[in-house]
Amino acid sequence: MSIPSKTRQFILAAKVPLTLADMGRDDTPLVLANSAFEALTGYALDEVEGRNCRFLQGGIAQPEARAEIRDALAEGRELQVMLKNRRKDGRAFDNLLFMYPVGQGLFLGSQFEMPPVARIDSSVARHKEIVGVANAIAEEMAGQRLKLNRNSSDAVAQTVRTWIRFGG
Repeated sequence: MSIPSKTRQFILAAKVPLTLADMGRDDTPLVLANSAFEALTGYALDEVEGRNCRFLQGGIAQPEARAEIRDALAEGRELQVMLKNRRKDGRAFDNLLFMYPVGQGLFLGSQFEMPPVARIDSSVARHKEIVGVANAIAEEMAGQRLKLNRNSSDAVAQTVRTWIRFGG
């Protein structure tokens, strides 16, 4: 499958980690990844091209998340799922993955590292009210980051869909 030039340039220039997978090939391999993906995972395009991105799971058992991904691919629908992944150096991270069918058998993946929500241990803190407020603020901040990530991913997916549809 040939990726239209404008689409390729857009994905490669994006500041958020992006991948493109080809459903028309055995095992749905990655056919494109950008430098933000490399910065997140430590893997360059030449190391991931032709591989299914499940290699990032590094042996971490996640049957529910993997089943959700398989179902979304089979049904050709969007998906948002949290995965535990491993960087090239072996360090684990929480990956919020957005997947979008963008046409011509291609799926766009948009990945975001989700930091653990900072929580104050109530056995250390003396005032439960302070602990509750601090945890509520931390959760609100995580929710706002999730909304921003989702909006960014949606915009990228819509742009790629349009270009693929019209040969851009």
